[in-house]
Amino acid sequence: ATLIGYQGAVAEAERSLVRRKLPASLTAYDIYLLGIEAKHRVTKESLIEAEELLRRALDLDPHLARAHVALVDVQFYLIDLGLAPSVEQALSKMMTAGEMAATLDPNDGKSHYALGLASLYNGKPDQAAAEFVRAETLAPSDADMLLSIAWSIPGLGEAERAVRLAERTLALNPHYPDWYNQGLSYVYFFGAQFDKSVKYRLLVKEPLALDYAYLAMAYANLDRTSD
Repeated sequence: ATLIGYQGAVAEAERSLVRRKLPASLTAYDIYLLGIEAKHRVTKESLIEAEELLRRALDLDPHLARAHVALVDVQFYLIDLGLAPSVEQALSKMMTAGEMAATLDPNDGKSHYALGLASLYNGKPDQAAAEFVRAETLAPSDADMLLSIAWSIPGLGEAERAVRLAERTLALNPHYPDWYNQGLSYVYFFGAQFDKSVKYRLLVKEPLALDYAYLAMAYANLDRTSD
């Protein structure tokens, strides 16, 4: 997980090589890597840049399923952070990208995760649940993806399963990147383990408004009203 995660050593080495290339020599995969990098800066500007880069990658290689996976994530961030110019349009883009990812690479866990997330946000809970199960079956050791599934399923009434997935994630990748802390805190909040929810939320290095909201709710459930 430390090597091949989104922010792992291999991905960073690939991006370092891409940054030294001339723009005219960039391949679809090179541009995809730059799109992932922009996505992970998680600002309004970087998410817009990420979408543009990912669509450029798909112009060069329409069969690059992982670019469609990343497009689902971009729209998810825009919606969750209140940055989408049109939620309806973002939801439509999510669904299209999720369906394309699963069609192009039906044996890839991340493709099914992306379709599951798109289905969840588009009000299709049964399809979402089935896609998340398929994703886990195909990629049972992908720590990044397992935590992303855990983050998604409390709303499907699967809070206990979400906690189990989160704990598997920690076992697989104990030296995890910072973004895990938000997901772990969220999962433990809905698993009614409010002390752990507080623990992981306090580890978030650059908290957003939503982090403070969940932290306040977790404190309230622990009767720490002054906090």
